Parts: sequence; structure tokens; C-alpha cells
Amino acid sequence: MKARIIFIVFAIIVIVLVLLAWRKKEIPPKKFAYDGGSPFSFRIPTKAKKTRASNTKEEKWRDLFETITGYAYPTTRPAWLINPETGRRLELDGYSAELGSAFEYNGRQHYEFPNSFHKTRDEFDRQVERDAIKVKVCREMGVDLVVIPYDFPIANAYDRIKKHLLDVIKRMS
Repeated sequence: MKARIIFIVFAIIVIVLVLLAWRKKEIPPKKFAYDGGSPFSFRIPTKAKKTRASNTKEEKWRDLFETITGYAYPTTRPAWLINPETGRRLELDGYSAELGSAFEYNGRQHYEFPNSFHKTRDEFDRQVERDAIKVKVCREMGVDLVVIPYDFPIANAYDRIKKHLLDVIKRMS
């Protein structure tokens, strides 16, 4: 009888551990960020996986967005963001599908020609067109796209970006 009780308790513990492990795989961890609920409502820190060589300034902005929201903002090429001229997907520097929020860090080459990225004026003009397509399509898809110019100081941005992103989170709730 005693062995049977021990076996049942052991089986229950194993089942609970298996269910917890299975659930943990289903729910991606989030970053540490206040969600606006109770004072004890916080998320667990995570970071977006790096998918390419990083731009230091872009990474600082990504860290800011992830810290404020608690959601990862990986670089991605969403299926709905297509360049109509080429039929290829366009890239967002950071995108949180859960929040419907994205950011684009635009370096100097997005605003000034000549530059080291574009050999011809035509290449530069195509870059400007791609930037405009991103803004237009994100708006149509209901994605809140924040475009950050290279000369916008990150030191002064935290409070403005935090207020903006918390408004986005409230709209999603």
C-alpha cells in the first residue's frame, strides 16, 4: 500500500514537471518591463536574436525598445512588406508582431548623397523609395513604425519613446 502511494505521488510529480516543461516551450519569455498593471507585473528579460552583422547605433535603439516594452524586436522581413518594383521582402530593423510595432534606424545614407553605400544617384533614389514604401505599407497594415534619423540623440529619446510605446501597448490591450 505504501509503495503504491509513493508511486502515485511520483507519477503526479513527473506529469506536472512534463506539463511545465511543455508549457515553457509554448510561451516565449519576455523582457523585464513594467506592463502597466499591478506593481508586481513584470516580464522576464530576453533579447532578439542577432541575424546579421550589427549596427551599433541600431542595436542601442533595439535595446531601448526591448527594455521599454518587454518584447523582442528582431530584424525581420515580414511576408506582407513587399517591394512592388522587385517583388522582394523589405527589412525592418526591429519588429514586434505581438505589439504591432516596428522601428527603422536610418543612417546618414538614407538622407544624403553622395555616400559610401550608394554609387549612383539612382541607387540612392531607390533607397528613398524603399523607405517610403515601408512607411506606407506599415501604416496600411496597422503597424506603428517609428523612423529614427541618424542625428536623433538616443540620450534624449528614452522618455519620448517610452511614452509612445506605452501608448501602443495600451491600444493593444
